[in-house]
Amino acid sequence: MRTAAVAAALLLAGCSTAPNEPTASPPPSSATTSSVVTSSATTGDLYTRYGPLFKQATDSAPPSACAPAVVKSENCAALLIWIVNVAYAVEQAIESQPNPDHYAKATALIGEVKSAYDAYETCSGVDCLPHVTTILIGGGATLPVDLQLGDLGG
Repeated sequence: MRTAAVAAALLLAGCSTAPNEPTASPPPSSATTSSVVTSSATTGDLYTRYGPLFKQATDSAPPSACAPAVVKSENCAALLIWIVNVAYAVEQAIESQPNPDHYAKATALIGEVKSAYDAYETCSGVDCLPHVTTILIGGGATLPVDLQLGDLGG
């Protein structure tokens, strides 16, 4: 979660990738996300199952992966796609829960993340920053917390 917060802070501050800074290694493949989607989550363990996937995504990228100068780069797009894919997997898992209403905050946030990604796909330059921030902070940092709350009953 700290990495997503740092990424967003740097993003909003206008920092860019230093010339000798390593680029982000690509997030795990979508096959990993697919296996998470197809495996069933038991009641009340969504944070345990998906929290580490969000952490893995945000920890895999340097803080400047989605800085304004590189907001449409392959590395930034890969990071955002990974977070959005995990959010989709979480959405499916919530729908299979006996009490999906316990995850109302998470469900609303997933809707925001999905909308932000749709907007990111068609934006350019600095117009992308609000959408990137929503995905990084909403999906990467806040959604795991909302899953914990849902696991505890809402």
